[in-house]
Amino acid sequence: MTDLDALKEDLAYLRERGDLAAALTATTAELYRLIEEVERLREQRRIDHAEAARVYDFARDKGKALERVAVVAWLRGGARNHRGFGVRLIGDELEKYADSIERGEHRREEEG
Repeated sequence: MTDLDALKEDLAYLRERGDLAAALTATTAELYRLIEEVERLREQRRIDHAEAARVYDFARDKGKALERVAVVAWLRGGARNHRGFGVRLIGDELEKYADSIERGEHRREEEG
């Protein structure tokens, strides 16, 4: 990494000495090093953005999966509570809903 403070001090020193040719030579050489560093930092930033996008997608997808598991468990719990005399059909229907959600069928129309 380029030490910008040292560069400024060196150039100021050369200017004070009145050595314009040395200052221009030093400036030109340092300019090329600065360009290389900017290009390297830009590439690193691009890589960092790509990695951040992958991490975000992973977390989003994992969140969806965890939510689906929670909803299915909630429906199955409700189905167990509605089993028995007179309410068997409600429990069966909740089980069907849970099965559909578990397979992702409740979201298929949104994906098309």
